[in-house]
Amino acid sequence: SFSHFDNTSLLQSILNRLYKIGVAWFKKWKYPFLKNAEIYGFDSPGVNLYIGNHPYNFLEDAPGCLAYMLKEDNDMYIRMKQKSNSLLGKLQKWVYGDVYIDYFTTNRWCKTVYLTEACESPLLKEKTVIVKSLSELWNGASEAKRKYIMQLFMLSADDLQILNSRPMVFFSQPFREDFKLTDKEYAEIMQRVLSKYKEDEVLIKAHPRDKFPYREYFPKVLVFDKPINSQLYQMLGWHPQRIGTFFSTAIDAFPESIECDYFGADIHPRVKEYWGDKYQPPRKVNRIQI
Repeated sequence: SFSHFDNTSLLQSILNRLYKIGVAWFKKWKYPFLKNAEIYGFDSPGVNLYIGNHPYNFLEDAPGCLAYMLKEDNDMYIRMKQKSNSLLGKLQKWVYGDVYIDYFTTNRWCKTVYLTEACESPLLKEKTVIVKSLSELWNGASEAKRKYIMQLFMLSADDLQILNSRPMVFFSQPFREDFKLTDKEYAEIMQRVLSKYKEDEVLIKAHPRDKFPYREYFPKVLVFDKPINSQLYQMLGWHPQRIGTFFSTAIDAFPESIECDYFGADIHPRVKEYWGDKYQPPRKVNRIQI
């Protein structure tokens, strides 16, 4: 019944808040090393609960991730600052820590920013920014370190064989999880995307937080859902003939010689409302309407 659904949603919301309070207030009791730890990480919502009010070093989650986030006319940044200055935002900063509200380096606790490509943003002017490309980092690593990284992520020759087995690769994003789309809504969006291609030639590289059951809805499509950075595979020899995405920055790691289909945020009103329409990908793309 509707009332049962409503009560379940309310209970889940209460439990989520209690969980966040528990992490924010008791993390240093559960994980004592956090008191003096040198923290390196991506300060996204959820992860930033463990940072709290503690100095940390920012690691990007993908090349170019801050180029869009740290623009003062960006819809996402404007909403973040509006919430930060609101009564609710100030209360949440007191409960969860500053970084919970002012993330993507925009807080007093972020000291050093590590990037794999330069980012021109006035919001970084007070930070120490260190830029070193992924290829430079990989080529400069020792053989033992490379082997350790491959073992850590369970990389294998079979992975590359699977990735290179389909000419078209689509990089997904967790729209169900982030924008509360139903399976039916998201399946209809993906059906319109896949209608542009032969399904038996498409491989979907699933985002780590994307748990949509693609195999159930699109059995002809090959799905690769190992939670591994696409840039690492690209350096190891992944060379698709064509790539596509809604607006994932994963496409930026691939050379301009690879055709890229770009569907944008227009695919659903809630996605467009949140993401906006100002972002321009740094590489050449084919704008696709569905």
